[in-house]
Amino acid sequence: MEKIMLSEEIKSLIQLYQHEDADKVAFKKFPQSVDVPFFLQQLSGRKHIAQKVPAWTNCLNDLVFPPHLSFEQASSEITARYKASLVAVDTLLDGTGGLGVDSYFFAHRAKSVSYLEQQASLCHVAKHNFAALGVSNITVTESTVEKYIATMFPVDCIYLDPARRSDRGRKVVSLEDCTPNVLEIIDTLKQKAKIILIKISPMFDVKLAIRSLPDIQAVHIVAVDNECKELLLLIQESVEPERRIYCVNLQSNKENQTLSFTQEQDNDLSIIFTSEIKHYLYEPNVAILKGGYFGTLVTQFSLEKLHPNSHLFTSEGLMVDFPGRIFEVISVIPFHNQSLKKALKGVEKANITVRNFPLTVADIRKKIKLKEGGDVYLFATTLANQEKVCVLCKKTN
Repeated sequence: MEKIMLSEEIKSLIQLYQHEDADKVAFKKFPQSVDVPFFLQQLSGRKHIAQKVPAWTNCLNDLVFPPHLSFEQASSEITARYKASLVAVDTLLDGTGGLGVDSYFFAHRAKSVSYLEQQASLCHVAKHNFAALGVSNITVTESTVEKYIATMFPVDCIYLDPARRSDRGRKVVSLEDCTPNVLEIIDTLKQKAKIILIKISPMFDVKLAIRSLPDIQAVHIVAVDNECKELLLLIQESVEPERRIYCVNLQSNKENQTLSFTQEQDNDLSIIFTSEIKHYLYEPNVAILKGGYFGTLVTQFSLEKLHPNSHLFTSEGLMVDFPGRIFEVISVIPFHNQSLKKALKGVEKANITVRNFPLTVADIRKKIKLKEGGDVYLFATTLANQEKVCVLCKKTN
């Protein structure tokens, strides 16, 4: 991107069309003096950034935005703040700068941040935007991580968010397929920093990542409003003798949910399986489901699990602090037509969830002819004795 300063003409057009969709605005006619692709890029960027990084909205008129792909992998404000809270350091290298969101929030915690990016256009944008945002402790450098770390002076922390797309634009789901390939440079990284923080896609397998990088001291599985967003791998000089897992659900309007434990501790805890659904049914938040560690959960909240693969839990008493959704069980229905028809008589709507069940939500909805929505919840699942059931329930207050 060669243009950094926004012309008055572009600013006026952004003001004029700020409430319209950029894809629709693209069909309008503009004077020849207007760089239409650049203008549409700015219009779209403002809408994305207002949602993704509210802290930047006061400076929107002075910011410049890169192509959409840079927004796709960029951190949101809520996850960037969380990452920054993990590393209280003086010097930090953000080796995959991108849009600059992470660098910006790291700069509020560290004395000095080095923003590194191999695309010259993104470097120009980042330098302009950091100045517009009033941040003075970030230096911008154009280089690849591999080249830069070979000669750099050591820093307290190196942060990497490897690109998760192949040369053909396809998403990748393994560390060795990312750019940079962390597995190839990990030894150099450890020589250059006491702390290494790596962000990877929520699509990645947590346990496979741990096997690939055995020096990981902590894994943070980060969800926002029950949508898994990031996996964070922390490598540092060991403070604790055992690896710790953090399952975190950052919530916009509620208290955050955090469940933490050591990997060894969770593996040593036994899980009781049951075919008897008691008064309450529990569905863990997506961060816990993603991790796949349930020993600490059942022990801490005195729960029983319905089946090794169902990932639903039950108890007679209400566990109000459970990190996920809690339901009061109305009835447990054997999964065959006559029982379902009788139990669901008078019910016109239901929120259906499938856990370890041979049919999809669409299949079940077609079978029992219920519309989506309402206050009734229906979980189709398999019990420890392999019985297929539908659990009819309602949410607790």
